[in-house]
Amino acid sequence: MDYRLLANLVAVFHTTWIVILIGGIGLQFIFKWYRPIHLAVVTTTVVSQLIFLGCPLVALEQALRRQYDPDRSFIDSFVVHYLQKMFGIEVSLLMVTGMLAVVAIASFTIWVLPQLRRGGRYRSTSMNAQE
Repeated sequence: MDYRLLANLVAVFHTTWIVILIGGIGLQFIFKWYRPIHLAVVTTTVVSQLIFLGCPLVALEQALRRQYDPDRSFIDSFVVHYLQKMFGIEVSLLMVTGMLAVVAIASFTIWVLPQLRRGGRYRSTSMNAQE
């Protein structure tokens, strides 16, 4: 089995997930239909962080990397490790966790609070145009 390929695929998926997580805040303003999708991504991320006390994708990538080369594994979080490795940017795990909290709070504010004000009914822009 090619553990290096599998680890790289997990890293690509993880990068895509992070881009969706962060970029999704802006997409919610452009595409209202994207709000529930982004909320699902944010909720899944926060809940997995709480359940696993860290990201399960990091654990999976590290386990796969250890299979083909124990020296290639990293200790830090995915974001901390790759920002340093690829761009020379040093951030702490606390900063990454804080950013996740900001994304979660922003998404909650953009999506959930308006839903609660409307009594939980979702109205898309196409439905509003017909009324």
